[in-house]
Amino acid sequence: MADGSGPSIELDNDLDKLFLGEELPPLEWIPDPDRFLLTITQVAIKKKIGTLILPDQTVADQQWNHGLGLVVKVGPSVYQGQRFKDMGLDESHAPKVGDLVLFQAKTPNRLDVALPSGGWRLFLQIADDAILGRVKREHMHRVKFQVG
Repeated sequence: MADGSGPSIELDNDLDKLFLGEELPPLEWIPDPDRFLLTITQVAIKKKIGTLILPDQTVADQQWNHGLGLVVKVGPSVYQGQRFKDMGLDESHAPKVGDLVLFQAKTPNRLDVALPSGGWRLFLQIADDAILGRVKREHMHRVKFQVG
């Protein structure tokens, strides 16, 4: 995975483990974010609780503005500017491609990207200040995210 050395990553192979066989588009099909935006795709979206299958609207609501996401692209100005300097942060603290992040975005941009076999995959573009924290992959099964 990403080791902080740059955007050359092995997302195609590692994503299969994370998404449990869900199909993903090639990375180059996903639009590059501009300025301070990150492009993420959500992971660990609940579709069932016990034997109950959640309605499509409930699943869609989880995809809209909060949750656990995988960073797939990073804009050129992420974690730059005075507000981050005032907090003691700079580009070296920015999320990297391949990081799992907890996020809560007020107004994410939704991008539906075509899949090679047909259909679509949802990606979100969020501002850098929507990141609440990072999750290590080995601890992903221990994290639940709720708003309120």
